[in-house]
Amino acid sequence: MPQRPYPFVNTHSDYPMAIIRQRRLFRDHVMQSDYLPVHRKTGLCMEVMTVGTDHRFPIFGGVLDMAEPRTVFEILDAMHMELSETRGDYALVLHGDDIEPIIGAGNIALMFNLEGVACVEDDFSLWRNYYRLGVRALSLTHDPQNRMASGCREPDGGLTRLGRRFVSELNNYNVVLDLVHAGERSFFDALEHYDGPIVVSHSNAKAVWDCPRNLTDDQIRAVGERGGFVAVMFCGAFLRENAERATLEDVVSHIDHIAALIGIDHVAVGPDYVDYMMDFFPDLLKPLGVEPGAVAWAKGGKELATIQDLSQVLSARGYSEVDIGKIMGGNALRTYKAILSRHARGMDGSGMRYGMAQ
Repeated sequence: MPQRPYPFVNTHSDYPMAIIRQRRLFRDHVMQSDYLPVHRKTGLCMEVMTVGTDHRFPIFGGVLDMAEPRTVFEILDAMHMELSETRGDYALVLHGDDIEPIIGAGNIALMFNLEGVACVEDDFSLWRNYYRLGVRALSLTHDPQNRMASGCREPDGGLTRLGRRFVSELNNYNVVLDLVHAGERSFFDALEHYDGPIVVSHSNAKAVWDCPRNLTDDQIRAVGERGGFVAVMFCGAFLRENAERATLEDVVSHIDHIAALIGIDHVAVGPDYVDYMMDFFPDLLKPLGVEPGAVAWAKGGKELATIQDLSQVLSARGYSEVDIGKIMGGNALRTYKAILSRHARGMDGSGMRYGMAQ
């Protein structure tokens, strides 16, 4: 095994929810003081951070409405403030060409994500402004039906007329389309209107454990055919029956299945850790209709500090160092670079095309 940690790409995190909580309490330098030390120790080189979702969470003694555009702009502002306070330890990815220089300089690359587009409403100008402020990844829904699409826990009506128009619009941007949480019909509808690689940032294989959030083999094959990746997640409810008994061995069973279907070059890791917000995590689950006792992370992989333990389990299961490197971060970096380089940089340097058909 390598003496240094494998470079790790976390394809999904909710850190901004914890950060905005602290900044509302008039704290600054939150990332640098609370998260940077563990990020450095664990080999993290890139993280995708959620700045908006489809949900309104009853926390902070009130409501954090992450489907409300004003809240999304507040969170984006807070994250830009955090970036300005870190003295270059973190840097924002806007284009594929940004990734290697950021990581090569020893810094951690961040990409902003919308986990569901309820905050776009039916106003594409909102999306364009999120984009201008750095959002470079999005999923269509965070489980519930919204104006664009049906989620994996809803009666699956596929993309709406507005959703089809919106997905077609995304072809004009260097942006990552993440089909996590989408209903199966919405998933395949999106493929008909989007012409680039797709990713699934934190999900597993339905053939290994059948639950609504996991992907069918047909969905997994579609991701591989488009040149994207499926990133496995560590929450026990999506790994096996008896969630509380889940371990990293179960995580690797899902990796085995996905790699067998579409190849080792299309598997990544998106654990969906929440250890940094466990004090208010039960409140987050309320609008999702989930009991806290039903959620447990795989033993041996409950927090970022343990992420390199996955590499040891992969090695014990016969994966080579090269393949482990791909799973831990290499595949995600390659795919993000390709997707975010699809268009030449625009007048603002961001890669947005001008004169777009509406």
